[in-house]
Amino acid sequence: MKNKTAFLGNGWEDVRLKIPKGKYRLVMLDFWDYTATVIDDFDTLEEAKEFMDEMGIIEDADSYTEFVVYNDQGEIVEQITSEDSDKNGIPVCDDVEIVINEDMNYAAVAIFVDEQGEFEDLVFEETKTLEDAKKMAENFKDRYPNADRIIILNRNGEILWEQK
Repeated sequence: MKNKTAFLGNGWEDVRLKIPKGKYRLVMLDFWDYTATVIDDFDTLEEAKEFMDEMGIIEDADSYTEFVVYNDQGEIVEQITSEDSDKNGIPVCDDVEIVINEDMNYAAVAIFVDEQGEFEDLVFEETKTLEDAKKMAENFKDRYPNADRIIILNRNGEILWEQK
């Protein structure tokens, strides 16, 4: 479970609690920089869901972004995470495994897939700090503009950040 309490002090409580009576608020929670962005207020939950479908929000959810709909009481009534997206899977290839050296903690990875969506290649660099991994990932965006995904992995192989 991601730490939603980290949003306290970043305006999250205002986003969650200052919803007009009878409305539903669609919010993007970014666990990379702990920001909460109000997308829009809707008259019904169905309108909010339709908007998410039309805008492709389910496909846009990644490992560090969640989309939630709050009711006017500040309760989550709908939640879209990366697990809800079938387009978010990292291509799998049985003979490819990223192993982070013992003296490192993170890896920035650029992943390339072919036209059929199958794994083609990857490039990765290791580092000790998450801050350095973020810098590497930003650098990868410039160095590998044709990469289909750029991710940051921790030593356990968990995706901490992802950009399509």
